Amino acid sequence: MSFEARRLKYIAIEGVIGVGKTSLAKKLSEKCGHRLLLEEFEENPFLASFYQNPQCFALPAQLFFLLRRYKQQHQISEISLAANGLISDYSFQKNDIFAKTTLNKEEFSLYSAYAEILQANIPKPDLVVYLQSTPERLIKNIHQRARRYEHCIESPYIKKLHAAYNEFFFAFASSNQCVIDVSQLDFVENPRDFERLYRIIFCGDMNDKLVIKKPE
Repeated sequence: MSFEARRLKYIAIEGVIGVGKTSLAKKLSEKCGHRLLLEEFEENPFLASFYQNPQCFALPAQLFFLLRRYKQQHQISEISLAANGLISDYSFQKNDIFAKTTLNKEEFSLYSAYAEILQANIPKPDLVVYLQSTPERLIKNIHQRARRYEHCIESPYIKKLHAAYNEFFFAFASSNQCVIDVSQLDFVENPRDFERLYRIIFCGDMNDKLVIKKPE
């Protein structure tokens, strides 16, 4: 399957914490001229508490993210997409991935009631790019960037998220999704690695060995 650049008005970059979503989104935006939409995760007042005590703060953290992401996404109009294009460092789908991973049954039921209403009113990306890496590489990246509120993140949580993302993007894969193995790449510092990703995303180079096909 290939994707023509002129049809990609809205691209969402996805992946587990530490994979480099924001870095890639920024570089793609600079190269192609699309407007950039970045997740406002640092404004979540429950995030640091969630990493320290997930059981107590998972629900408020997820509801805050849900509403904040909805507010951002709801401001996207067809007119702005047609005029400028858009690249985001997250998709609205990530709400469900994180919620299923962190919430208990009762909390997820409450969360889902709100999410179902909200997601009907936001634009869908033309392409969702899932950057896949290994839990070990993700942990290394998290430690290297040394964000204060992420110091409590442990390997079991990253492995759990890694499994949840893989399940979502393979078990529920759709035609507007592309999974790329970036575990051996440095697309921030290595121009060749970045250009390789650019060709996959904008030129539809689905035969590149980095592209992971959905299991038959």
